[in-house]
Amino acid sequence: NQFLENIYLIPAKPFKACSRLQNDFELNGNIALIERGDCSFVTKITNGQASGALGVIVMDDKPTADVHFVDMIDDMTQRNIIIPAMFLQYRDGHMILNSIEKNHLIGARINIPLNLTYNQMLKVHRAPGSYWL
Repeated sequence: NQFLENIYLIPAKPFKACSRLQNDFELNGNIALIERGDCSFVTKITNGQASGALGVIVMDDKPTADVHFVDMIDDMTQRNIIIPAMFLQYRDGHMILNSIEKNHLIGARINIPLNLTYNQMLKVHRAPGSYWL
């Protein structure tokens, strides 16, 4: 186990990250904060990885949702993701975004513990239209 220390959580541009990220210089070596919706989790994380991000945090896009468990499932496109990713509830992500904007920062400085025991994730089979709903 180790820590990623004194790195930044930086909002991706575009925030949904369904296309190539425009702020890859800022994201390189940091963690990308990405909003859920419009494309698969795999697309979002792949775009974060291509920008040089060390990991991705996907925040919910619905303020009324109180999601405690989310399937960040494979979209069956065979893309190779090697960075970690996690999901964050809207209210927590929104609080971070507000703080970044209020203080005119590029991101929030964070420390993240890493558990480096990798396990094969359970493959979830869903209809193609349900991957990112």
